[in-house]
Amino acid sequence: MIRQKVSAGLTNIGETMRLSALGSHPASLFRFSKDMLTKAKVVGQVDNKFIACVVNSELKGEKSTDMSLVLVDQHAAHERVRLEEFEDGLVVDGYLRSAAVDPPVRIRLPGGVNSAPRHRLQDTVERWGITGSVSCQNGLVEMTVVRAPTVLMKNDSSEISSVETLKDVITEIVFSGRWSSPGSGWPLSLADLLHSRACHGAIRFGERLTAHECKQLIQQLAKCRLAFQCAHGRPTVQPLGNIGCLNEGSSMPETFYREL
Repeated sequence: MIRQKVSAGLTNIGETMRLSALGSHPASLFRFSKDMLTKAKVVGQVDNKFIACVVNSELKGEKSTDMSLVLVDQHAAHERVRLEEFEDGLVVDGYLRSAAVDPPVRIRLPGGVNSAPRHRLQDTVERWGITGSVSCQNGLVEMTVVRAPTVLMKNDSSEISSVETLKDVITEIVFSGRWSSPGSGWPLSLADLLHSRACHGAIRFGERLTAHECKQLIQQLAKCRLAFQCAHGRPTVQPLGNIGCLNEGSSMPETFYREL
């Protein structure tokens, strides 16, 4: 009954956005959790861009819960799912997956790297899937790379797709001191690459989804570590408002129909 009442108004996104005033509290006052997504009831796809869901939400400052209508951005949600799948698939026992580089690549590192002990430099980058020998001559530091992260390799090849990106990764790891291992975050060069790949292969706006695909995407999103933001930081879920007034057997407020 409730799902039929809500879905009746979800014909296009221009109309849907007016639902943000529905209920007695502004949407910004509601607190959402991943558990909310796990138990979400999918209403359906809206304008081939969003997935409308009914969820149990908590009003900030109160312990009671109520039902809310939310829109899930299908592109942002799938982008987040893909990103975390990439990240999890790249790390094995605290080390980034790597592959042999043939022929080996020589990279000249920027000044200042020579101040770091060679063994520390090699040990640090090895956790990031980079193996090689370091040499220093006339103040210039070079690294001959024999293994590199698989994410930087060309498909079905032993060649590096971007030597410049590899150099940036090594430089960031060595100079920042922030990324001692994959569990401590991602160097910006690698993060940008992963974000781009997650985005390019994600479900697009305008792509029609079946009811099963909508439910599957919501379930996948609920398992993500950062479920409420896409790879680029945009929100995946937009609350529209409280619909707790639409209990079974109750009638839709007349103002709801007028708004639509």
